[in-house]
Amino acid sequence: MIDATTRGRLIVEGGVETKPVVRVAMSRLAEVREVLDGLGYEHWPAEMAIRFNGQPATTFLTFARGTDPAAVQAALDAAFEPRMAHEAGG
Repeated sequence: MIDATTRGRLIVEGGVETKPVVRVAMSRLAEVREVLDGLGYEHWPAEMAIRFNGQPATTFLTFARGTDPAAVQAALDAAFEPRMAHEAGG
């Protein structure tokens, strides 16, 4: 999936010892959460969204402590890979 703000893929940040997070455009939040729910990843959205310099509003999804950020990243990449190519014009 192409991030509506950065025009790049969604990036999961953090480590197993911390709570990994991913920034998601509000316009894509339901879609991303549906994928994560379907894969069984425990997560929750921040209570507020932010908007910088006229960019689309974004929020953060936080994952449970102990969640492997590399596994979440791979799952998001796999789930949205066909869409990423289409959205990028490929």
